[in-house]
Amino acid sequence: MSSTNSCLGLSFNSSRNALPDSPLLTKPFTPHFAASTSQLPNYAMAAQHPQIPKIGQTRCYWSILDPELNFIYCDPVLSSHLQDQANLIVGRNLLDFVHPDEKASAQKDLGGVLQSRTLHGSVTRVRYSRLSRVRQRLGFRGSPVLFPEVDKIAIDEHYMACEIVINWAADGIVLCFIHAATDINTPADNDERNKTGWTNWCGTPFLDPEVRHIRSATTLF
Repeated sequence: MSSTNSCLGLSFNSSRNALPDSPLLTKPFTPHFAASTSQLPNYAMAAQHPQIPKIGQTRCYWSILDPELNFIYCDPVLSSHLQDQANLIVGRNLLDFVHPDEKASAQKDLGGVLQSRTLHGSVTRVRYSRLSRVRQRLGFRGSPVLFPEVDKIAIDEHYMACEIVINWAADGIVLCFIHAATDINTPADNDERNKTGWTNWCGTPFLDPEVRHIRSATTLF
């Protein structure tokens, strides 16, 4: 399923049909935090960002992937929600958490986007692992953090409907959004002015220096 990228408080300059000229494109660029999980920022960060959304107060996470769709960076909100498993997701593949019945088709759809080498976002809807399931697969054995409306957006104990949106950000860097597809409160969740915690008008509250570097160099944000 393909359409224009609309996820998304991080909007793209999609008027061109190829990656922009950028110093990043002269050679493969890997953020230094991707070299080792020990170099990743620490996002057990309530003290650093006390206003960070809680689980159930955001429906869209973003991350940076390599061309094979392996995670190399997770946004601060996702990292905070993953807690002790945040660093463990680095190196895992985006498709590892797609429902097995939909993994092959998702791989085909997302692979086609990467082969196209354009800035136009493609939306792929899949059953994707819930946050609690992702943490379990990364080794968490405690009780999951739930929120009151979770049953409205969950398909079952392990999966929820999500839209995956990917774009090339630069040579060797793929920007990915994972957006929960189901509203909790329609039409309130689609009100651009009076945003709910589960608003479809997504944004990113925090950007780290490494991501700001990518942002300024690629002009995609």
